[in-house]
Amino acid sequence: LLASLLLGGGTSTGRPAVRLCLEVLDVGQGDALLLDLPGGERWLVDGGGDPSGRVDVGQRRLLPALRHRGVERIQRVFATHGDLDHVGGLSAVLQELEVDELWLPRRAGLGHGLRRLLSEAERRGVPVRSVEDGDALRAPAPLDATLLHPRPGWVEALGLDADENNGSIVLRLRLGDVAMLLTGDIEAPAEEHLLQQGLARTAVMKVPHHGSRSSSTAPLVEAADPLVAVAGAGRENRFGFPHASVSSRYLRRGAPLYWTGRHGELRVCTDGWSLEAEQARTAGRWTPLRTWDAEAIRTWRDAGPSTSGAGAQLAEASEAPSLGVDVHPRPRRRSAGRSKRRAKPRSPRKARPAPTPKATPEPTPPVLLDDRTWERHRRQRHRPKPPWKR
Repeated sequence: LLASLLLGGGTSTGRPAVRLCLEVLDVGQGDALLLDLPGGERWLVDGGGDPSGRVDVGQRRLLPALRHRGVERIQRVFATHGDLDHVGGLSAVLQELEVDELWLPRRAGLGHGLRRLLSEAERRGVPVRSVEDGDALRAPAPLDATLLHPRPGWVEALGLDADENNGSIVLRLRLGDVAMLLTGDIEAPAEEHLLQQGLARTAVMKVPHHGSRSSSTAPLVEAADPLVAVAGAGRENRFGFPHASVSSRYLRRGAPLYWTGRHGELRVCTDGWSLEAEQARTAGRWTPLRTWDAEAIRTWRDAGPSTSGAGAQLAEASEAPSLGVDVHPRPRRRSAGRSKRRAKPRSPRKARPAPTPKATPEPTPPVLLDDRTWERHRRQRHRPKPPWKR
């Protein structure tokens, strides 16, 4: 046992001493995901950015966050698509840090952001890989990493022109019983394409497109059946991300939605059997948000996707059953002001016919407002309750 612990080859339970961590960095309105892989490798998925170009998010926020974690070398950098809130900060990473590979969704038809990133990589001598061209992705054992999208011929399969959002890189990582799905900014057409290919369930899900109503469709959330969802969205952003209907869609399935604008930097770690979501605090400390032990992960894995969601089933199972009656009723006490003398008997009255019972209408489920009606009511300052608080 002592030799195995010193060599780092295992634990007293026989499980490998490996961990997979996903850190959602707070770069404002944008995505920047840092992956700590078994064996010490680090992958960076997107790097945030300012679409207006007034602020260099890479120099001001991304690089300080990486150096605070002691990151000087990144094995793989993924630019999921060309929007500046995803790739604007990656140029600073290529200039300041050592990068082994740069992954792009495709090589042809690149926008301004990806063209600039490609020229910077060529100037620095960083090898460039393309997902659409079918380049193979290798991951350190025992981690399983798969590039799900965009595969060759995806434009013809979707029946639409090449779109930045729907052409985002979708990456799936799996360690033991726990999988993570990183979705970029894919929208409904790309989500349907993933479902047609057979999307497996995933415990951790990076919410597509920051929680926009154009993404996170009900079939995708039902098929993925996540235990926890994370998103990179700025505080009080002008887009209103994450939208109320998207948040309620995850919460209905029992999956908490954590996003950087509200919770700050986030971290989700797993050893393949358990899962823990944490929130960054001051002085580099992490505070647990929620934990799933090995038994909870096993229950979620064996339950299979359902209408209510495995997360909701786990939450219901953890609550004590309510009997609905008081099995030990307390004796009724006489109030202090009540007189002890007997009440005067009432005079007999003529018996009245019993009233006919009224038919009780069946309870109707609460009507959830669509996003357009929700926004109109919000502008009119009616401020209805969110759907998940009804």
